[in-house]
Amino acid sequence: MKVNMEFKEISAASLKKYLKVTKIEADTSHLSESQKNVLGYLIEATKHIQDLYMIQRSRENAKIIESLKKQKKLSLLKIFYVMAGGINEFDNTVFIKDYVRHEGGGFYPEDLTIEEWNKWLEDHPEDEEDFCSPYTVIVRDENGGLAAVKYCDYYRDKLVLIADMLYEAGEAAENFYLKSFLNAQANAFHTNNFEEADIRWIQLENNSIEPLIGAYEYYDDRFLGYKTSFTSFITIKNELQLHKIQQILKLTDTLQSLLPVPGNYKKNKVERKSQLMIVDVIYSAGDGRGPVVTAAFNLPNSQKIRAEFGAKKIIMHNVVKAKFDSVMLLIADVVFGERDKEKVAFAAYFNHIILHEISHGLGIGMIKDDDGELHDVSHYLKDLYSVIEEAKADVMALFLLFYLIKQGILADCNITELIFTYLAGILRSIRFGQHNPHGIASMIQWNFLVGEGAILILQDEPLNITADLRKMEMATEKLLTLLLTIQGEGNYEMANSLIERFGKSSAIISDFIGKMKDFPIDILPYFPFVGETEAFFDEE
Repeated sequence: MKVNMEFKEISAASLKKYLKVTKIEADTSHLSESQKNVLGYLIEATKHIQDLYMIQRSRENAKIIESLKKQKKLSLLKIFYVMAGGINEFDNTVFIKDYVRHEGGGFYPEDLTIEEWNKWLEDHPEDEEDFCSPYTVIVRDENGGLAAVKYCDYYRDKLVLIADMLYEAGEAAENFYLKSFLNAQANAFHTNNFEEADIRWIQLENNSIEPLIGAYEYYDDRFLGYKTSFTSFITIKNELQLHKIQQILKLTDTLQSLLPVPGNYKKNKVERKSQLMIVDVIYSAGDGRGPVVTAAFNLPNSQKIRAEFGAKKIIMHNVVKAKFDSVMLLIADVVFGERDKEKVAFAAYFNHIILHEISHGLGIGMIKDDDGELHDVSHYLKDLYSVIEEAKADVMALFLLFYLIKQGILADCNITELIFTYLAGILRSIRFGQHNPHGIASMIQWNFLVGEGAILILQDEPLNITADLRKMEMATEKLLTLLLTIQGEGNYEMANSLIERFGKSSAIISDFIGKMKDFPIDILPYFPFVGETEAFFDEE
C-alpha cells in the first residue's frame, strides 16, 4: 500500500462531530502504594498494546504511523489512532488516499480468498488446528503457500516488552491471585498458551485492581472470524454498584430455563462460577478503545474454559454513564415525542447492559460436528458469529428484563422505561456503521421490530417513533427464538439469510440518522489518571 498523505472531510477538530471528548475518571485514593505501583507497570504495558493492535488492523499501519510521525502530521496521526486505520468507521470515508480496508485485517495475506483457504485445508487437513487458532497469523511462505505463525513469534518484539511489564507488575503485587494472573499472562506472550492466563483471570479475587490484557475479541477478523485482537483495560472495582446485581447471578438457571427454544439449543450446564463485576476504567487501549469505546465485555470466549471455570462479565460504570449522558439523552430528545422522551432512564440503560453481558453466557455454547467433536458456535457461524451473538445478547437481555421487572426482582426501572431506552439504544448503535457488528445487529433488531409492528413510525412533523408495548414483548420473543435457533443449529446459511433480510439500512433509518447528524456517535475518552487531557484532541 503506497501511503498518500492527502486526506479529506475529517480533521482532529471534526472528530468532535462524531465523538464527544469525555473525561473518564475513577477514584483511586483508597489504593495502597503497592497497588499504585502495579498500576504503573500495567499502564506502561497498555501503551504498547495500542501499537500492537494497530498492526493487527492492517499490516501497513506501522509504516503509515512512522511516515506520519516523520512528516509531523500530528493531527492526522490522532485521527489514524482513533479510527485504527485510514478510514472513518462511521461514514466509511477514506481520509488517507489509497487506504484499503481488508476484511482479514492484518491476520491474513491481502490476496487470500475463501476458495484458496478451503482448498488449502482440504489438501492439508493437518493444518486446520493451527490455521483456525485464535492466536495465529496466516502468512505466505517462500513458495507462495500458506503458513500459520504463532502470535508469540509474529508479534515477538512487542509482546516481550509487554511481558516484561507484566512480570514487574506481578513482582509488585501483594495479592496472590493478581500476581498469579499477571505472571500467567506474561508467560502466554512468550508461549502462545493463553488458556492458563484466562483461567487465572477468572480466579482473580479479593483485589481492588481488575486488569485485562491480552487477545480476546473476534470483531476485527471480518474474513473468517477466527482471529483475536489485543486489548487492555485497567480498571478499579466499583463496590457501591455491585450490590443490586448479586441476586440476578443466583438466577442463571431460571433465566436459562425461560429461553423460548428447545432444551437442545441451550447449554447443559449454566456457568455457575461466572462473576459479574462493576468497575471504573482508568486506562484502556487496543480493541476496547475505539473507534466505538467498549463499555462492557464477557470473557473468555472459549466455551471449554467457560464450561469448567466460568467467565467474567465486566461492566465499566463510568464509561456507561458517560455514553448515556453524552449520546443517549440527545437521541431521545429528537426521536421521541414529548411524553415518550422522558421515559429514557439511566437505570434501564444500565440494567440492559448488565443483562446483555449475562446473556452472552446463556443459550448454547458448543455443538458437535459429524464426527462427534465439540466446537464453539463461532466455528460454524464464522464471520457472521459476532453479528448474531451481539443481536442475541441484546434481544435476550430485553426478554429477560421483562421477566425480572414483572417478578419485582428489579425495581429501579419499569417496562415502559426499559422499552423506550432500548429503542434509543438501537438507534445509537446503528450509527456505528454498516461495517460494525453491533451496528448490523442493531439494524436487524430495528427492521424486525418495525416489521412486527412493535416499533411505530409516526409520520407527523417532526418524524418520531413510539412503541406498541404488547407487540414489543411478543416480537422480542419471536426474534430471540430465531437467533437462538441459528446458534443452536450452527446454521451459517440461516444466519446469512437473516442478515441479508434485516441487517441493511433503509430510507426510514436514514431519515432518523439524519435527525441525529449533528450528534456525537460515541465518546472519545481521555484519562486524566495517565496524564491525558482534552487538549490532546485539539488541532496542533
